[in-house]
Amino acid sequence: MKRKKNSNLQKASFVFESIAKEVGLSSSVELLRIKKQWTTLFDIPVSQHTEPVLLEDRQLVINVDSNIWLTELFYQREKILKKLVSFNVKSIKLRAGNVSKHSIADIPEGNPVKKLDASEIEFINTLGVKIEDNELRQAIKKAAERSLSHKGDYDN
Repeated sequence: MKRKKNSNLQKASFVFESIAKEVGLSSSVELLRIKKQWTTLFDIPVSQHTEPVLLEDRQLVINVDSNIWLTELFYQREKILKKLVSFNVKSIKLRAGNVSKHSIADIPEGNPVKKLDASEIEFINTLGVKIEDNELRQAIKKAAERSLSHKGDYDN
């Protein structure tokens, strides 16, 4: 009985996908699948600073909430794209834009923050020593601290 139920679900899924493709909704369906799995695909802090917003012609447009993250993710495009290939994504476009704040329920458990060692703390303290603007200097230090404490988010 269970096998027949699974078979019927697979048939229904196939029919739905065919209809969606025929009426031009396949990109919307795929985008919805990506959005639902975003926090599983990308660990904190990446998932907190990004949001997929459009899938068109196999290009996924991803909003990024700050220029610092936009720059960081620009250098990680290939690793990001590898995680999205199974969703029929051929390319990505990163752009500055609004990112909705994910609820705690959306964030997977078990994303440990790495404790910084003495050499990493010393490195962070030397950053921006010659920068006169205190706000900019603090932002750079904070970004470095976050980056180093979440090192390895792109390793999967």
